[in-house]
Amino acid sequence: MGLFVPEDNSDMRWSLQGEDIVLIFEHILKGESLTQVPKEEVLPNGEKNTYMDIAWVKTGEQLLYDTGIQQVSTCIYSFLNRNTYLSNLSEMRSMMLARDTLLAVNKKLFVDAEKMGLKAEDYEHIMTELEDLVIPALLRPLEEGERKFQAKRGQEYKQINTSGSGAQMQGGLFQQAR
Repeated sequence: MGLFVPEDNSDMRWSLQGEDIVLIFEHILKGESLTQVPKEEVLPNGEKNTYMDIAWVKTGEQLLYDTGIQQVSTCIYSFLNRNTYLSNLSEMRSMMLARDTLLAVNKKLFVDAEKMGLKAEDYEHIMTELEDLVIPALLRPLEEGERKFQAKRGQEYKQINTSGSGAQMQGGLFQQAR
């Protein structure tokens, strides 16, 4: 299961934070995958509403012990964090960081393989999944991409919180301008 990353500059490209990527990888290491599951809710009028939702469901074996998952997650997060995303990195530097992240996890897996519960047949799967998550995440800082996105979001927020006359809104979005 690889992560879908759109090629255009849509907001979806920027939706995942470093913590989210680490959580996705933790689910993968726990043998879980995103699956459609039926959900049911009772409406205020007493009727039942059934719909399909997406949730992490155990679909395979856990690839590492819990302590191994925690160690790998800590290693990944040291590279994938807000400081990295808000940088202005060249494509070469982004790829070097991706390489460094993959090498750090690789080293951690080989040095502590036995303690982490790593099976030789799971190694390639783990590294492929990690690569599918790390490279798109580290392309975010290209040409100040994350900074520009955050600035754009800040501008949209300012436009929502001011009236057309330039007066500040008081008390929230639906209050009268002063």
